[in-house]
Amino acid sequence: DELKIFSLNEKCKLKLSITALSRYSLYINGIEIGHGPAQGCAEQYYCDILDVDEYLKIGVNTIAVKVVSFPPITALSDNVMGPYNTIGTDAGPCLFVMGECINEKNKPVINISTGLCDWYVANDKAVSWHMESDVRIGAFESVCGEKIPYEWNISEEIGDEFNLAIRRWSM
Repeated sequence: DELKIFSLNEKCKLKLSITALSRYSLYINGIEIGHGPAQGCAEQYYCDILDVDEYLKIGVNTIAVKVVSFPPITALSDNVMGPYNTIGTDAGPCLFVMGECINEKNKPVINISTGLCDWYVANDKAVSWHMESDVRIGAFESVCGEKIPYEWNISEEIGDEFNLAIRRWSM
């Protein structure tokens, strides 16, 4: 789970470019805005571009992203070019968000890009992965309902379970 909390003193526009390894769900102030990532291949990733102005408010805003990263598993297929050959990488969860809040005078107010400002991350202990030896496409996820974090995507404060995310790129 990735989290960015920021305040706005005025009405702003925000266009987000977003992608993740392996998939994501994007929330702004508790409302699910979209999910992805945009389709691509192993050699090239694409970003979804979303206008999210209508979800921002004056005051505290929370951008929350649930990132699910498939474990590093290769399917047991003779067809190495098949669609299920590689269903995960060992890169782990990786999130890329780029965007800047622009006010009505067309001036930048705050940059919320993952490489330029602080984002916070927590490991979702509700999801685990297991392998079935007789299944030809690899691992499956299990979800423990008792461990699902609730309301993390609407919090106006960074909880104890969150740590500062490691910046792996910069602009």
